[in-house]
Amino acid sequence: MQPTIHCNKKPDIEAAITDVADVDKEAPFINYAKIRYNRINYQNALRNILLPLDVKVLNFFPPKISIPDKIVSQTDQVWPVKPRKKPVIGPPEVVLDMPHFDSNISLGHHVADWSSKNCLATIFENEVHMWYPESEFLRAATDTQRRVQHCVKWKSDGIRFAVGLYPNRVGIWDILTKKLICETLCCLPCCEVLCLEWISEDRLITGCSKGVLRLNSSNLKCLKKVRNAHDCSIINIVSSCNKNFIATSSMDNNVIVWKVPQLTGHFQIEFITTVRALAWHPWANSLLAIGHGYNQGHVIVWNVNTHKQIAREKTTYKNSSIDCLTFNPLSGELVVSYFVHCTRDRTKGSGIISVLTNIDNVVEEMHMHDGPIPYLLWGNGGKTLDYTENSGIHGVKYICEKQRPTAEKLLWLALLAVSFYICFNMVTQTWIKWLQTPVMISFSQSPTNIWEIPFPAVTVCPQSKVNTRRYNVTAAFRRMWNDNVTSDEVRKFSDASLLCGNRFNVKSNQIADSASIDFFAKIAPSLRDVFGYCYWESDVNCNDIFSPTLTNEGVCFTFNMMDKAQLYTKQAYIKDNYGKHKNISNWTIDDGFFKNNTTSNTSFPRRAITSGDSDKLSLTLQIFLKSISGMCYRSEGFKILLHHPAEVPRFVTRHFRASVNQIFDIAVKPEMTVTSPNVKNYDPHFYTQENCHVECLANYTLATCGCVGYYMPRNLLHQQMISEILSSQHKTDKNPLVDCDCLPSCTSIVYNAEISQSGYQNKETKFKHVTILDIYFKEKTFTSAERNELFSPDFWANCGDAFAKKDSGQPFTDREKMALIRYCEDLKGDKPKLSKKTTLDMSITLDRHNLNFDMGKLLYSCFLPDGTFEAFEPKNNWKMESGYPDKDILGTYPKRVYTSGADQALRIYLLERTANFDFDCKSSLQGFRVIIHNPLTVPQASQNYFRVSPDRSFIAAVMPTLIHTAPDVVRFNAASRNCYMELERPLKYFKQYTQDNCWLECLSNYTLLRCECVSYYMPSKIKSLRNLK
Repeated sequence: MQPTIHCNKKPDIEAAITDVADVDKEAPFINYAKIRYNRINYQNALRNILLPLDVKVLNFFPPKISIPDKIVSQTDQVWPVKPRKKPVIGPPEVVLDMPHFDSNISLGHHVADWSSKNCLATIFENEVHMWYPESEFLRAATDTQRRVQHCVKWKSDGIRFAVGLYPNRVGIWDILTKKLICETLCCLPCCEVLCLEWISEDRLITGCSKGVLRLNSSNLKCLKKVRNAHDCSIINIVSSCNKNFIATSSMDNNVIVWKVPQLTGHFQIEFITTVRALAWHPWANSLLAIGHGYNQGHVIVWNVNTHKQIAREKTTYKNSSIDCLTFNPLSGELVVSYFVHCTRDRTKGSGIISVLTNIDNVVEEMHMHDGPIPYLLWGNGGKTLDYTENSGIHGVKYICEKQRPTAEKLLWLALLAVSFYICFNMVTQTWIKWLQTPVMISFSQSPTNIWEIPFPAVTVCPQSKVNTRRYNVTAAFRRMWNDNVTSDEVRKFSDASLLCGNRFNVKSNQIADSASIDFFAKIAPSLRDVFGYCYWESDVNCNDIFSPTLTNEGVCFTFNMMDKAQLYTKQAYIKDNYGKHKNISNWTIDDGFFKNNTTSNTSFPRRAITSGDSDKLSLTLQIFLKSISGMCYRSEGFKILLHHPAEVPRFVTRHFRASVNQIFDIAVKPEMTVTSPNVKNYDPHFYTQENCHVECLANYTLATCGCVGYYMPRNLLHQQMISEILSSQHKTDKNPLVDCDCLPSCTSIVYNAEISQSGYQNKETKFKHVTILDIYFKEKTFTSAERNELFSPDFWANCGDAFAKKDSGQPFTDREKMALIRYCEDLKGDKPKLSKKTTLDMSITLDRHNLNFDMGKLLYSCFLPDGTFEAFEPKNNWKMESGYPDKDILGTYPKRVYTSGADQALRIYLLERTANFDFDCKSSLQGFRVIIHNPLTVPQASQNYFRVSPDRSFIAAVMPTLIHTAPDVVRFNAASRNCYMELERPLKYFKQYTQDNCWLECLSNYTLLRCECVSYYMPSKIKSLRNLK
């Protein structure tokens, strides 16, 4: 038997319009298909060897199960059979892999057909292709401008075949004259011919998508038609061996037997699902086999003369369907293709081919196919049954054959030796890849319910750091200014400056101690001062769900966080009740919530039952106007951070501001990454990445400064112990910042937020500022990511696929740069004129790690007086392709950051006189345009930019996209890889090539050619109009 098996996993693939490959390019394509098919067989066999378990315990393919049957199967032979002496069914010797094969199995079994001259015709890319098994030669047979669709059927002479054509036509193609000898329209407009069947040399029956059955002559003249043969599309037509009957199946779930050529209905069978598989016995004219069932597919045999069901298959596969049936024309054995569906996704599963000599007598089975098997076709009159005697490796049989010349045997032996050598090298590369990158991240196959993850921990930090009713920072500052203070007041003011962000430039050799933390608690806003109302499942006391927490923003308040006793080790010291929360119950970081826990009230961290504002955390935050300190008030409102319950809050990443007198709706979208059990053998880490960064920062600060921040985890040490630790650490040459080893945790959750806001105003705002927050999950489910083994036992199967292996991954470089920002003024009106020799008339203050730059040194014109481009700073130790040198850490340009978050931010204050506003110049919009671009690219106002309005504070979070070219791609030419390397494309005006620079130079040259001038911002060598001469 030589079945044509579709190798793609997805059963429904539409034909794509692409160019047909040349004939000489098809051979390696077929060979690759053969290799891939054998790889799947080898993979399954290897799994059976590596998992030698009892079939009753673990079934790689499920066993057959019994189903109830109203009709008792006959113990006698249901249909006549001529058994083979050596029954065997195995892998095909040749596999035709056609990615765009018209494989929509709902359209029946008419997209491929064998001719009487042993030639296979298949519809491929909307044309008919013919394949000859003797020569393994494939070529395009038709040239219809890609009009062929759905069906092809050979005539008995093997010279002509009928095809369905677009639109609503059927035609006959002659392979000798290589043209359509006739074509005609179908009966109804807007229909498609889906199936064909020749019942004689001059009679052709067609079925269309409108349910019309039509009898045609050899020149496609309509002899008879039945308009309402079926209510829906006719998907299959098969004729009996004596051509007295045809059977049709349709999407209306009916099977009808017709007498031909009268085309009158004989009898009808109605099913509950669509029937695709029909087969007539090759010499018992009255026996019709039907494959039926959607969840438990089984075979039914009917006698069309008596209109009775004579046998029904008693055992079948669970959750399976039957895609095709065919009787062997020589032996009378029934070959059935089952498709066992996956439980989660019915479009995926495994194909099984069974050979039956009686209704429940399976003599052979083959479990080697991934995906459905919609076509089973017999070639050469069904004579090619036993084909597994030949070796699947081309050339092996030529070495052992006695009639082969010695020179030819040596040639084949040398070719095989070279092939094995190349294969060994490819396997070695695959082995190295297995060792270096054993883990990959992929999306989970099923969505995750929000009930399975904790509700995010919410940390609220008021921007008013000190309550003036408890400590007046302004009055203390005035006393400090007049030197009318005691040592105790100096200490208090020094401690308060830690909360105020050191705005007063206080320099002190004192180190904050436990007394400083106590002083924070006295002067900072209390929980009662900040929270006016809380709602979680019902109205609750805010003191019951929020606890104070020390962060780099001062005293904050956190909801749904792990208790400090479970979060920190015994070596960490956290003062008093800071970080005090409920203990964890029914939850672990790696495994999540326990399966037997069904109520949210008995588990901690807290979790939401459903999405939307019906299951939300609602907060009313307040700031009393009388308690605001003018000198210790960073900005209006609050900072909000959503984080994992097992992570320490840090306000350097992923936070947002909540302004006063506003209502915020915060829709949370979680991102979760889990690790499969197979990957846990690879060096596990039990921690969270954010906690690792906090501890690393604390260690680095201790090693560098001899102290840590008041909010950092630390030991309760005295000064002598700190000195001993520092002396031992300084003996090592390693940089603690580099040796953090903060890999992502194996199970991590990130809570992203979509924020919308609206104004809020009532009588309360006269004496206090109010902010309302509603925090809830946006969707009830989300798609999580999972770390899996890149190679499991499949590694050995991939070694067998070495010749076909293509490495298409583009690794990202670990060298990142900080984007350069260009400021373009949108302030219109009477202001100093702009020219290439003057700077913008604004006051700019840049504050980053106590590095203050003068505006005149940082921002100046991009072009020299001759119009050529000049870099911002002559010292440039960064290149586009190689990145920064490994040795340079601090003194690099373009400037870069070492971590993400607000601590590494570029902060800019832009000021402009109100008198310069002019709403009649160019546009009514005032403010600035800010462009973030590559340091090697000249900024243009037409690039993507964002506006900065006056009297507003903006936060821009940069997400870089870096595309790196792998070294093995560099050897290709620029047209093949679709990119230029650093020195491949020299430019006239630019030393560095980027696509934007190339576009700007091209625009400049084009403008000069068409207009004999260039715009003032374009690069050129023109100094005056005299140069044009």
